Amino acid sequence: AAQTTLMQLPETTPAKSTAPDIVVTAERLPGSVITDELPLQVLNPADIAAYGASSLGDLLDQLRPKTKSNSGRGDEPPVILINGRRISDPAGLAGLPPEAMLRVEIYPEKVALEQGFSAGQRVVNIVLQKTYSATTFDVGAGGASAGNYADRDADVSLFQIEGDARINLSARYGRKGSITERARGITNETDAGLVEGGRTLVPDSENASITGSIARPAGRNTNFTLSFGTSRSTSRDILGFAPASIALTPAVDPVPLSAQSKSKSGNVGVSLNGKLGEWLWSTDAKWNRTVSSYVTDRGVSGFALSTDRTDYVSQFTSFEANLGGTVLSLPAGKARALFQIGGDLDEISGASTLNNAQSLTDLARRRLAAAATIEIPIASREKNVLSPIGDLSFTGRVAMRRFSDAGDLPNWTLVLNWSPIKRFSLFSTWIGQLEAPSLSRLGGPTRITPFRVVYDFTRGETAFVSVISGGNPNLRPERRRDFKLQLNWKPLDKADLNLMILYANLRATNSPTSAPLFTRAVEAALPGRVVRGPDGRILSIDQRDLNIAAEQGEQINWSFNYLKRFGKGMATGNWSLNANYRMRLRDERLIRAGLPVLDYHDGAAFNYLGGVPAHEVEASASWYRGGKGFTLNGTWRAKTSIFDEEFDPSARASRLRFSPLLSLNLRAFFDLGQSEKFMKVAPFLRSARVTLNVRNLLGNAMEVRDGDRFVPRSYQRGYLDPSGRTVEVSIRKQF
Repeated sequence: AAQTTLMQLPETTPAKSTAPDIVVTAERLPGSVITDELPLQVLNPADIAAYGASSLGDLLDQLRPKTKSNSGRGDEPPVILINGRRISDPAGLAGLPPEAMLRVEIYPEKVALEQGFSAGQRVVNIVLQKTYSATTFDVGAGGASAGNYADRDADVSLFQIEGDARINLSARYGRKGSITERARGITNETDAGLVEGGRTLVPDSENASITGSIARPAGRNTNFTLSFGTSRSTSRDILGFAPASIALTPAVDPVPLSAQSKSKSGNVGVSLNGKLGEWLWSTDAKWNRTVSSYVTDRGVSGFALSTDRTDYVSQFTSFEANLGGTVLSLPAGKARALFQIGGDLDEISGASTLNNAQSLTDLARRRLAAAATIEIPIASREKNVLSPIGDLSFTGRVAMRRFSDAGDLPNWTLVLNWSPIKRFSLFSTWIGQLEAPSLSRLGGPTRITPFRVVYDFTRGETAFVSVISGGNPNLRPERRRDFKLQLNWKPLDKADLNLMILYANLRATNSPTSAPLFTRAVEAALPGRVVRGPDGRILSIDQRDLNIAAEQGEQINWSFNYLKRFGKGMATGNWSLNANYRMRLRDERLIRAGLPVLDYHDGAAFNYLGGVPAHEVEASASWYRGGKGFTLNGTWRAKTSIFDEEFDPSARASRLRFSPLLSLNLRAFFDLGQSEKFMKVAPFLRSARVTLNVRNLLGNAMEVRDGDRFVPRSYQRGYLDPSGRTVEVSIRKQF
């Protein structure tokens, strides 16, 4: 039987990239639990080159359709391992060049559970080359085809590998220009009359970051890794013109109100991996600190602007230790266990000055945690134990967390893995979780942003209101109960084709979430959240988080991945197809007991983009040969609607219809160093690449109409997709 272990392979004998026939036998590495599960896909160097990625972060973005979990809760990002080992901070390796990778292995969610992570995540194991050294420069610039928008960025990275030792240092700078309502032809009417659109749809922003990591052997069976990073970002929004300022026109120029945010952060992570007899251990410690500020112009007092200000500091420190290995040899195989202990300290403090009144925030949370994961083989074809059944195993994980502010919150996960025939497996997963709301949800400083554009479902009109955001100290822990049944099938022995079908039934109570869209039914269910003036118009909306009494969802997800390789030498290439189709069978929420259930397939909505589409498709196609390649990916979502007709059938303006939307993106690249013509004319272009990225290739945007078939002002095209089609060209050069 084909077996694969999640570990580093001997560098002199790299595994073939045809996943079903890979046979790997090697010693498990520290920090990993051995797995007999076949990878969903294995990418060799030529496969990796076919994506034309500039870095590990870029490659993971392009691999997202293959690596994201379709488990139903948020499409969680994958767990990243390097040579089968945990890393303290994946961001520290975001600048890793794809050329340094020997292989990329993508594993199903079951392997994440064995590694001590969530069963809702896939695993991506990056196997590095034995030796490698390069300095990489990457610069890019682009803009919107409609004009009035520019985007510029530059990256530089240094990466070296020598056996188990490596060093990586990356720096990045980016700047995005703003897009205003005026640039997209949007005008709005206020009590002071028609105002030419001066708000920003996309803020002017700037960011810079430095990340790095150092890995070294620290003894015969121990490895040490240090990661670090720092970043700084700023942005500026134009909120519009103060009404008092407009009223003074033309006596004085109107005064634009603005909002400015600044943030800077730093982080350090240290990890150790080692071996103790037949047991593997790892430790991981992290520290992160972020300082941010948010200043908002509130209005005009006399002839001067008055402002609100929020200052916020968050700090997080954590430690975790893992010990795993074989606990018992059974007839069907080895029973393995992973034990984890850890804890963290989460702190936030801040001050908000709103309407000249100051409020302070000072919260701290301590958490202690312990968990145990065990995998027990029950039947095995290879060992001829209950072989008519096939391969059957059980994996269970129990975790207990003690929070200083929420008490004891247990979690448990059970997985039954059955493979009746080779290349075919079924996973059934039961999950029970109690999750405390994050500290930022509880104590994030309050902010008030004036003149936000919203749709008033009661009056059937666009309104400009003050929006209140921030933490809610009254949030309660969430209880989840999930069931998932997943089928994985590799139907062809020698073809890299993988099919997956997943059914998920997701239930939760007391889910902490942002306030839903304030239709009239929701406004009635949450009194006090919407404040109206004497004329009935909205003055302010409170969008701070709240607990949803209950929610339930059912969905079926289909996906397939196909990779075809061809050619030899410089003519080596491949083409691939990937598609994910999600069909939502149910999506219902109950805000609080005694109120009607909100059906997000039938008129209810959680955000301004309409209800939850019953059907969604995400697909990509790529081709690569001889240093040239392209990828075309896209998403399609079905039409949705929002209506309150059961609340008041006569209000046609409160019904909104959202059209289906197809969005395509194109990425094409050319490695100049693989062209003899370029090398003869400009040999310095060796190891250089030119890449073209086009977002929203078709220039599509969602169309929204009310019951009278008019487009509400708040749903003008410029609001829904202000940048539209964007084109970016980048040049990458390695030395």
